[in-house]
Amino acid sequence: MSDQNDYLSDFPKIYAPFIRQTFKVNREDWKKHGSRLGLRSPEAYLVVNRVNPGYEWVFDDPETFAVEKLDGSNVKILTEGGRLVKVQNRKNVIDPLQIIKGKTFLIEGVLMSAGMGLIKPDGEQAGELIGPKLQGNPYKLDLHQWYPFDTAIDRLRYNSFDDHERTFDNWS
Repeated sequence: MSDQNDYLSDFPKIYAPFIRQTFKVNREDWKKHGSRLGLRSPEAYLVVNRVNPGYEWVFDDPETFAVEKLDGSNVKILTEGGRLVKVQNRKNVIDPLQIIKGKTFLIEGVLMSAGMGLIKPDGEQAGELIGPKLQGNPYKLDLHQWYPFDTAIDRLRYNSFDDHERTFDNWS
């Protein structure tokens, strides 16, 4: 069994291939529409038509594909022989047995996914935790679910991605 003090590798944050820029929003418009649009302040963080340095490969590599980005929190797990032995939210180790005053919604999401057959019996696995306590629950879920990135690649991949020229206008 793994040593509980060992950390799982941190999954690197993935950025958009386009540069993002902050734009001011008219304060009255923000008061009127900000909540509905998920804006926490009178500004919007949007992509612009400039390639993020180092992301040119997205446009050049024929093996590149697009997957729907889930809006939740990155969680990694480690399973051994079908047992959940580690849970980690970025670099924060979560004790899966701490059910009093712990982050039980993380464990709820992992257990829901186990019940759906989404978790492999062995290995380190990365995924996105989605549900009521995360990012305003854009999916309107009643319970939390941990969605493995391997499953997302299979089930949330854009089938028409290669049918279009790789340009800002086509992707925005």
